[in-house]
Amino acid sequence: MDRVFVPFVRALIPRRTVRGVREPKIGEEPSVRTFWKRTSANFAAWTVAGFFFASQLYFLYPIASGREMSFTRALLINLPFYYLWALVTPAILGLARRFPIERMEWRKPLLIHLAASTILSALQLFLAGAFLHVLSDVTPSRADSFWTTLAQFFRLNFHANVLTYWALVGLAWGADTYAKYRDRELAASRLQTQLAQAELGALKMQLQPHFLFNTLNAIAALLKTKPDAAEGMILQLSDFLRVTLNNTGRSEVTLREELEFLERYLAIEKTRFQDRLSTRFRIRTEVLDARVPNLLLQPLVENAIRHGIARDRRAGRLEVSATHEKGRLLLRVTDDGPGAPPGSITEGIGLTNTRERLRHLYGDAYSLEYGNAPRGGFFVSLSLPLVSPENEPSSP
Repeated sequence: MDRVFVPFVRALIPRRTVRGVREPKIGEEPSVRTFWKRTSANFAAWTVAGFFFASQLYFLYPIASGREMSFTRALLINLPFYYLWALVTPAILGLARRFPIERMEWRKPLLIHLAASTILSALQLFLAGAFLHVLSDVTPSRADSFWTTLAQFFRLNFHANVLTYWALVGLAWGADTYAKYRDRELAASRLQTQLAQAELGALKMQLQPHFLFNTLNAIAALLKTKPDAAEGMILQLSDFLRVTLNNTGRSEVTLREELEFLERYLAIEKTRFQDRLSTRFRIRTEVLDARVPNLLLQPLVENAIRHGIARDRRAGRLEVSATHEKGRLLLRVTDDGPGAPPGSITEGIGLTNTRERLRHLYGDAYSLEYGNAPRGGFFVSLSLPLVSPENEPSSP
């Protein structure tokens, strides 16, 4: 019900300040378009009420008086009555917004609304009674004076009019409460988004120094024994950091960009490990434009090299694969190192931060699995929603 009535009542009520929308200042005239929109909504609602109660009068009048009444005559009696309500509705809604009955201050607003409900109900009945007196054939007696007719009209309708006033006040308060709830909900959503972005930024900053320290240690180790290799490694690191800076502020990149970034990282590691490290990429071309979190694969590959390739004296292979299935992007990083001893697999910085980033970005719509590979070595598998430029939601 609130999806129908609350937005409708809000259309009749002058709005308070909404984020990003300039509201008219006190004393300024509202736009002509807004005025006619609210006026039309107001009179449309009371027209529906007029037709509804005209149909009631049309069916009940023959039972009460023994005489027939045309539907046109029933409309002529009811529509002016409810159009008078349309005239006073803006004043009632304005009073409801200006004098809400709140827990800390309720006496003064209550007295104001009691007085307003009495005065406006009486004014509406006076004008409606005057009109009905003109249509004297529907009054109890043609010979009755205007004041006698008006007194009877008051006795029949005054209490219903007071209830109508309070119903309008209640709808106005309900619409205002709903608007405040939506504003708080929107503010909470924005705050949650900002918090998630801040946490993602913090996680990313943890990963970059982690890799940087390891690389600088490797360069330091090569400076004395292999200065040319160390110099090449510094140039590769410079290129790697340049790409990193270019991607700063981007939460997502294409898989193609992520793989190019990963190749620069592996070029540094190959300088360090020489012939002990070989790589293989098995990438389906149709997923190259898929969106993935920025700096997703590098920490996983770094873990594979550090805990797999580096721990084995023999040459090792690292494999990165990407495919898709049923609207999911499937990524896998595998090494053929010694694997992890049974029961000793724990999540370090790389895996923990990867899991947290995926949780922030995708909620429960992701999976991260890892363990010893059946043929030896260690694997990490990711399953993410497949999002590409073709199926990415368009901006509103």
